[in-house]
Amino acid sequence: MDLDREHKELGNVLMVPREEESDVDEVMSEVSEDNMDEDVDGVPMDPPLDVGQLPPFLRLLFSDRVGRAVLLKTLLRAQGADQVGPAPPSRVILLTNMVSPGEVDDELELETKGECSQFGPVVKCVVHELKSRPGLPLPAAQDAVRIFVQFHRADAAHRAVKALHGRFFGGRQVSATEYPEEWFSAGLLDR
Repeated sequence: MDLDREHKELGNVLMVPREEESDVDEVMSEVSEDNMDEDVDGVPMDPPLDVGQLPPFLRLLFSDRVGRAVLLKTLLRAQGADQVGPAPPSRVILLTNMVSPGEVDDELELETKGECSQFGPVVKCVVHELKSRPGLPLPAAQDAVRIFVQFHRADAAHRAVKALHGRFFGGRQVSATEYPEEWFSAGLLDR
C-alpha cells in the first residue's frame, strides 16, 4: 500500500502522510522547547480561547497553548517574521481628540506643525477627518479628526508623544500615539 498517495480521515481532521519535515514540525519542536508558562515570543497566550464556534479541524489547533503557539509561529514565519516584538520606532505620530468633527479650520495644520516643531524638524502634517461610510459605524467624536505629524527622526516623534499625550488643547485631552510609518506612507489614515 502506497501511504504517500493515500490519506485517512480521522473525525473531521484530514491526515496526509508526508516524507519531509515541514515548517509546522520545526515550529512544534521550538514550541516544545519553550517554557509554556510564559508568553510565546511576547504574545500572551491567556486567557484561553473560546473554540466552540470554530470548525473541528481548527478546534484541534486552538484547543491548547501549544496548538495556538504552533499556529501563531507558523503564520508569522509565513509572513517572513520569525519573532513577535515591538514595532520599529516610527517617525509618525497620530494626534486625536484635538477638535470635534466639523471644527477643522485652515489654522489647525499650521498650529499643530508649529507646536510639534519644538520636538524636532517636522517633515509633514496631515489633518484627516474620518467620514461615515455605508455599512460601518460612525467614528467616535474624539477619534473622528486625526492629525498625523511626520518628523525627520523617530526620537523626535517619541518625545512628542511623551509630551503631548494627556495634554489639554482647547479644553480637550489629547491622545498621542506613534503611528506605523508604512501605513502613513501608503495613505492608510483610517486605521
